[in-house]
Amino acid sequence: MSMNSPMGLRRTYVYQNEQFTAIPSPSESRTVSVTPGFNERDDKDKDQLREVCETIQSRLRTAVERLFVILECMEEDLSDNSRDLLEDYETKVWPLLIAVDIDLNNLAQTVRHSIDSCTINEQKNLEWLLIVNKYHVKIEKIMEMLVTSIHEDVERVLELRERGVMGLNLKRETILDVKEMGAALRYKMIQI
Repeated sequence: MSMNSPMGLRRTYVYQNEQFTAIPSPSESRTVSVTPGFNERDDKDKDQLREVCETIQSRLRTAVERLFVILECMEEDLSDNSRDLLEDYETKVWPLLIAVDIDLNNLAQTVRHSIDSCTINEQKNLEWLLIVNKYHVKIEKIMEMLVTSIHEDVERVLELRERGVMGLNLKRETILDVKEMGAALRYKMIQI
């Protein structure tokens, strides 16, 4: 596998000339400044966080939709296309999951810093920061499932089929989990 191909979130990944993040990297990131009261600056910060959350959800929805297409092809049990499906999985799904992972980490850092710098008197600011934090937790749970159990099952079946082992199928839970994720991600998950 070349140095530029995606290797997964739990592996080393290197990209050249590709920028996936919806918000700046931690070294460049600007934290949301939360000042007393709810003024025009807070509305801009709130809009920026909403936009980042929508970008994350959009990328994750696209990754899940692409994964579902791959799962449907796997269910057809066409062993001659296992190599192509594995390549599609590594080049079309993983880059999106990596981008979502990076954006989630940046979002978490921004929200945590903003919550920590918020005072009790800033109730409105704290409320929407907590809403964003709850959203982050929901998306993180979906990501955890995608990069652990679902990833292991899909990769196992595709790699073994590529080697010529026939008759392997995905676990029923994998297919149901991906369907549920797709349904959940179709709706707006953040309301700020």
